[in-house]
Amino acid sequence: MNKSNSIGICATLIFVIVGGSCHIPTDSRSGQPYVPYVTDQVILDTSSVLKDGAGVSWKLEPGKYKLEMTANNDGATAEWVGGGCPKTQPTRELTMTCEMPRTGQLVVTNPTTFGLGAQVSVTVKVIKLAQ
Repeated sequence: MNKSNSIGICATLIFVIVGGSCHIPTDSRSGQPYVPYVTDQVILDTSSVLKDGAGVSWKLEPGKYKLEMTANNDGATAEWVGGGCPKTQPTRELTMTCEMPRTGQLVVTNPTTFGLGAQVSVTVKVIKLAQ
């Protein structure tokens, strides 16, 4: 290949790259550019003390999530509001995944025992799983 052919090929590639079209996928709900992620993302890693009957919730955007939860005493429940996963029974250790098709929330609760139950110390780790 001679020098003039190399220049012609380079010029053609530059024209195609610069002059061509580029499609950037967007999130259909917000119109923002959609960038898929390739690694799991820890979005919550916290601990709380919940009195009898108390709960705490966190907003979750659409996606697939993994929950790792521990609790002492009589345990705690987890509920995925807006997701297709069932509410759990009180438990002291839990690992589960849930798909959130729309914006929703994760609610962790210390189930009430007529206001006489013990407080529960819980740890909650939520991981948004890679697509």
